[in-house]
Amino acid sequence: TPFFANSGFMFLRSNHRTRRYAREVVSAGDLISGWGSQQTATSQLLNDASSRHGLVVSVLPKGIFIPGQQFHRNKHLMKRIVAGEFTPIVFHMCWTANKVEKLKYLKEDMKMWYLQQHVTEEWLHSTEAKTLPLNDVCSPS
Repeated sequence: TPFFANSGFMFLRSNHRTRRYAREVVSAGDLISGWGSQQTATSQLLNDASSRHGLVVSVLPKGIFIPGQQFHRNKHLMKRIVAGEFTPIVFHMCWTANKVEKLKYLKEDMKMWYLQQHVTEEWLHSTEAKTLPLNDVCSPS
């Protein structure tokens, strides 16, 4: 539904309503902390922006903007993506329990990991990771 936004990937057309909404989301630390979820805060603010400020909300076409829900529910499509028969514009790996599960799905199951293999969550928190340019961690395509 449009009012339960996937906060991992959103497209906002730049106008005064979306800029107001974006400012509210960025400033919503208290809501996120209180509710324990940026997803819940984002969705609530989206609903508020629509009803109070006239923000128009639409859903991107699921056929080319693939949410993680499809990873679990549409195995045929996932096989086509892995085989290179179909390339989505965006594939957002949500619907995972944690980052370990997300990395497994992206690296092993989907073959959609575009960073070098040594790039792990632990490595990203290291001092070395903070000093390297981006092209030193991206895999050649």
